[in-house]
Amino acid sequence: MRYIYALFFSIGLICTSVAQVPSGYYSTADGLVEEALKTELKEIINDINSGNETFVHIDQGYGELWTAYQNPESGDLDIYESLENDNTILDIYSENPDASDPYNFTPVNDQCGNYQDEGDCYNREHVVPQSFFNGASPMRNDYHSTFPTDGKVNGFRGSLPYGEVSSASNTTANGSQIGPSNSPDYNGNVFEPIDEYKGDIARALFYFATRYQDEFNNGSWDNPDDNFLDDNYLFYDQWLINVLLQWHQQDPVDQKEIDRNNNGFDHQFNRNPFVDHPDFALAIWDEGFNVADFSIADFKLTPNPVVNGNLKLKLNNIQKGNLRLYDLTGQQIRHYQIDNQITNLQLNFLAQGIYIAEFTSDKVKLTKKLIIK
Repeated sequence: MRYIYALFFSIGLICTSVAQVPSGYYSTADGLVEEALKTELKEIINDINSGNETFVHIDQGYGELWTAYQNPESGDLDIYESLENDNTILDIYSENPDASDPYNFTPVNDQCGNYQDEGDCYNREHVVPQSFFNGASPMRNDYHSTFPTDGKVNGFRGSLPYGEVSSASNTTANGSQIGPSNSPDYNGNVFEPIDEYKGDIARALFYFATRYQDEFNNGSWDNPDDNFLDDNYLFYDQWLINVLLQWHQQDPVDQKEIDRNNNGFDHQFNRNPFVDHPDFALAIWDEGFNVADFSIADFKLTPNPVVNGNLKLKLNNIQKGNLRLYDLTGQQIRHYQIDNQITNLQLNFLAQGIYIAEFTSDKVKLTKKLIIK
């Protein structure tokens, strides 16, 4: 299903994260689109003043990525009932969401190291290869644009761009593929991950293009006679932008990605805006973007916190859809089909704590925090 993320020009109305976006973090981006939005987001995730606190992207060094991956609530460990929930590394190149993983890595003992085959060890994959920026910091050490991955497959991908293959010449144990690009404007080989992680990778690449839009050296994902780093704010060639926008919409933000974004903030004091606000990617890169085409769709939960078990759900510019409640491990607690603009729900069955309320329709996917007291 292809979702359109509702665009909110009043930034405080919605955020995907659970509880760790500082108040006012994105307030200076309110109302901006295209180049102005991208430039402002760069300032926000590099150095922002919010109230009496200052949040500055701090380079923690390359070795500390190992520590960040091992955080029990990082989104880099499998703690999710929808997967295997075995506390092993969530490797985007070996995870199999539909069956048993072909192999697993323990956080400390299976770091690379040397490797010969898939499953030997995991290392640190840069969505934009280190060779493109000469291994410079802070790009090399940035948690939001690196992932723990199987060492063999990391090397297998090499410096290939991400994309969709027309026919696979090589396939990894979890179904990731290498082969010629099926994009009409790019005729080289590409690396295609499984569907489960296409959106995650797209949003990491959007982050990199925003955080380092004026600090990047060179690269080789362009067609002949094109510059990988264009003079304009787009950063990537249009063929790649088209692929990433498609992945971004087909694979929406999920709980493990929310957890990973929160862990990145705890680790280096900045966030990935495209996880918190998926609409930002469309407002910056979608050529067909038109503010008038985006109704301000929202759902409201009152009271929140819920104090006596009674909750009222009100739909704004949405006719009907599905409400799902999740706990903080990502386990679904309850599913409601909503076909009224105002619906009263009884939540006495929920224990005190924080939950995630997710509303989906045929056009939008919206997420809010729900507190039960």
